[in-house]
Amino acid sequence: MEKIKGNLENINRDNLIYEIRERILVDLFNESKDYIVPTEELKPNTPLSTILADAYYLHYSLIPIIRMEKNENQILENIRLALLQYINSLTYKKAKIKTELNDELSTYYAILFMKNFINIASGGEGSFSRRASPKKAEEEIAKGKTSRIAKMLEDAAKQAEIDLQKVANILKIANFGTKEGDYLKTLKLVDLIKKVDNAEQILRFAIGLIEKMPRFYTKIKRDSTIGTELGGYRLSRNMLKALARELALPEELLLIKLVSQGLLTRRKLLNKLGAIYVLLDKSGSMAGLKTIWSRSVALALFKRSIIEGRKFYLRFFDYRIYRLLQNPEEILSDILSIKSNGGTDIQKAILTAIVDLKDSHLRDQTNVIIIITDGESKISKLLLRKKLDEVNARLITIFVGENERSDNVSNLMEISDKNFFVRPSERDALSLIQQI
Repeated sequence: MEKIKGNLENINRDNLIYEIRERILVDLFNESKDYIVPTEELKPNTPLSTILADAYYLHYSLIPIIRMEKNENQILENIRLALLQYINSLTYKKAKIKTELNDELSTYYAILFMKNFINIASGGEGSFSRRASPKKAEEEIAKGKTSRIAKMLEDAAKQAEIDLQKVANILKIANFGTKEGDYLKTLKLVDLIKKVDNAEQILRFAIGLIEKMPRFYTKIKRDSTIGTELGGYRLSRNMLKALARELALPEELLLIKLVSQGLLTRRKLLNKLGAIYVLLDKSGSMAGLKTIWSRSVALALFKRSIIEGRKFYLRFFDYRIYRLLQNPEEILSDILSIKSNGGTDIQKAILTAIVDLKDSHLRDQTNVIIIITDGESKISKLLLRKKLDEVNARLITIFVGENERSDNVSNLMEISDKNFFVRPSERDALSLIQQI
């Protein structure tokens, strides 16, 4: 099949690198097009795939040059004429500052641009509530006037720039890489943010906290066979690790100690950062500003765990207890999308966290439970204190909002090792993160 000619003079479509790049972009687009008509996938070496690949090189290259001769394909000819106007626009120049010679951002921008362009060209108003159609977009481009197509290009580019900021914010929190799967995670999160109320506010507030929060951490130490720090002595039946003075004992006494209590050996300690475990109240009483604040704080703690090389675990709760999250994509997705509704069962949430801490996988990582709530739920002080003591767990409770010291709040305060009463403000959030 003869290759379609693109609209960039200094980009060779016959080059293998171009072909690979086009296929990567097409695959990413098809995998992330949740609002595009499912049966209308892009194919390589078609007008739309050429527009997509040209969009990448147009924003990545130092000096992209638009072809001056007419393109034989009518769709691409109309795009070529519109591009001659677009490259002189302020919108293009602003985008180029971020994408030039940046493969990662140019890839994101090309995909976001194309999704928006197809949506607008097929009759969309910037909303993705209905199915956009590549086929219909092609028909509109083929018969459209240059001025109209140029307007569609610029509108798509403006929306892509807004979406690219969402990408930047996501990448500031989660350390996604540049594999195809990582691109898809980020692109799906961008679509989610556009659809869910408050998601963008949560993300922006969290970024504000992350940029201002202090870079600090507290270390915990545990026994280890590979640790480098000495911490006294311990007993061991491993003769290879025994102290020299133990091995110098008379043979009979040495054997008695070895089979009974063991021989003295150096105790080694491994410096290790404890995991962060958060219970997050999503009940109806947390709706509104308390939801935005509490989830932004959870995201800031999640980012802190990444910076410090720590594990992060999260459970949502209302009157039910939700799955334990530890996958970064799931943590981000659920924090940004789960609605606040339902009643509150703090006791069940804490008991579930205690069971989590008994698990061998979590037991060695942390003994601290952080619960973020407004505190309005009945609990049994005796039962919870007993269960917490059984696993040597500490409870840190963060009360959000103007809490009256009701019996429920007082009871939760009594079983907690630390209590924080906060207003949903940036100042209180930063102060809290510093003290936890």
